[in-house]
Amino acid sequence: MASVIEIDPLVDPRWDALVESHPFGWITHLSGWKRVLDDSFPHLKGHYLALEEPSGVLVAGLPVFQTWSLFGGRQLVSLPQATLCDPLVRSEEELAPLLAALRALAERLNCSGAELRTLTAAPLFSDPTLDERRRFRYHYLMLRADPEELMPAFHRSCVRQRIARAVEAGVTARPGTGVGDLELFYRLYLGARKRIGLLPQPYRFFAALWSEFHPSGLVTLTMADYAGAPVAALLLFRYGKRVSAEVSVGDEAYRGVSPNHLLFWEAIRAACREGYEVFDFGRTPVEHKSLLDAKNRWGTLSHDLCHYHYQRSGTSERDGKEVLRSVALLRKAVPTLPRFAFRMAGNFCYRHLV
Repeated sequence: MASVIEIDPLVDPRWDALVESHPFGWITHLSGWKRVLDDSFPHLKGHYLALEEPSGVLVAGLPVFQTWSLFGGRQLVSLPQATLCDPLVRSEEELAPLLAALRALAERLNCSGAELRTLTAAPLFSDPTLDERRRFRYHYLMLRADPEELMPAFHRSCVRQRIARAVEAGVTARPGTGVGDLELFYRLYLGARKRIGLLPQPYRFFAALWSEFHPSGLVTLTMADYAGAPVAALLLFRYGKRVSAEVSVGDEAYRGVSPNHLLFWEAIRAACREGYEVFDFGRTPVEHKSLLDAKNRWGTLSHDLCHYHYQRSGTSERDGKEVLRSVALLRKAVPTLPRFAFRMAGNFCYRHLV
């Protein structure tokens, strides 16, 4: 009979073997993701729960991190900084003992609760003690061997014409090849985040991602140049059968030549050529109608992302409305911050945003 154990994926190769063989396995499940989080956010503490057969083979897993934030107090999250992820389970029978171990871990660590994020595993969640929340929507394209077959489903004026406009204007796409390009990406990222009132993730997070995953091709960067200067960038995750557009940024001054549309198209074409089956457009807050519409115009399929919340008996969750008010006030203040204060505020707040 299988039993739940806790393992260290950095020293036990069975964990990555499980990720690589599992249909839900993704880059954020790999041991390297733990290294990235350890390097970027040392206050996070990882606990990797695994279902082990008597033979020693791991058949399922649930990676969680202990977090502490002003918004949620002390809780467990699977997985921090991961826009898309699932528990590594194939059935409710595999999930049940992992959930029991999760509850015991929350009790032992005195956490108020836990958040489990899903992409495709939601049908396996039937536990009535878990609160289902649908705050994000996920968009994706099913790829074809010939990317041109996808083009007719793209919106004529909002996508196809804008790709053509970028080409006619002389915008070119090239791979990001080193730390210098990563720094150019981050400069564009800072400008984009400040413009829309969002704090930036620390540069050390992107540097850790690049150092850990770029050498093996699991994280790549594509830059768009116009008139000899970088004007947009797209950070991609590549693993298994999927490519995911994780961060898209651009210089607002060059929006008229549509560099980001060209980057997405070139990324989709490359994914088709390389034999990937799915291109992710990532997750979007359900209240962000303009971004939802923009992703729909690429002919995408979509569904809600279900997050499941467990609240320990005798503890209370912080009022969600209070959190939303705090975030709204912060977004108003962000565009007025000097550059150094903007980066410092991001470094501080991303200790509390997981």
